[in-house]
Amino acid sequence: MAGAPAKPLAKLPRERDRDGRRFCRVCDDYLPLAAFPAGQRRYTCRTLLAKPQKRLLSRLWMQCYKDRLVLGHERVELTQADLATLLEAAGAGEGGDRSASELVVLPKDPRKPVAADNAVLASREARWQMLARTRLQNNAPEPDA
Repeated sequence: MAGAPAKPLAKLPRERDRDGRRFCRVCDDYLPLAAFPAGQRRYTCRTLLAKPQKRLLSRLWMQCYKDRLVLGHERVELTQADLATLLEAAGAGEGGDRSASELVVLPKDPRKPVAADNAVLASREARWQMLARTRLQNNAPEPDA
């Protein structure tokens, strides 16, 4: 969709806790507060977080989402289903696999958003190097014209 204006991302409404229960967006139901992890308020219950494959996909996607700010992208065009396909193709599809937990997703071309056709699995060290390089480029003074 090159050239198409980016649509503003819809922000999910914040749900209030009701009578010691919180809404789980995955289960689509109100569950006891004990079903949610302690700490930062989340709307995903522990049941989902206990699934290693789903947890891995969520971690990889969230990392892409955070990296997009450093790379200067407005959105991540890669879905968790795309991530699962990418992991499966690399033979690292099981969430319990230690090698899969050491992987990150990077754009092949950092100038374009992460998408199914612009994603590659890499090591965490490669991610740190790419982000450091990008930060240096972004903070470099503009050449005099």
